[in-house]
Amino acid sequence: MIDSKSLTARRNDILTADDCGAFQNLLSDGVFIEVGSSGQRIAFSHNIIFDYAISALLLDDDIEHLTNFISQDESRLLFLRPSIIYHL
Repeated sequence: MIDSKSLTARRNDILTADDCGAFQNLLSDGVFIEVGSSGQRIAFSHNIIFDYAISALLLDDDIEHLTNFISQDESRLLFLRPSIIYHL
C-alpha cells in the first residue's frame, strides 16, 4: 500500500492460501472491507487502523531510521503524515 501510494490493495497481491482463514476473520470483524463491486480490492475499514499499522510496523523510534524511511520517497511525508504524527 505504501509503495503504490494507495489506501487499498489488490486481494491477490497480499493473500496466500494460508492467510485466507485469518483474513476472513479480520473481514468479518470489520478490520478490513472489500472495496469496489468486484471485491478484488481490500482496505482497512478506517484510516486510523492503517495509520496504526504503519506506525507500529514500519516507523522506527530511531530518528535516523525514521528520516531514512521518509526520505526514500518524498511523498511519504504527505501520504504518511497521520501515521508519523500518531507514531511521534
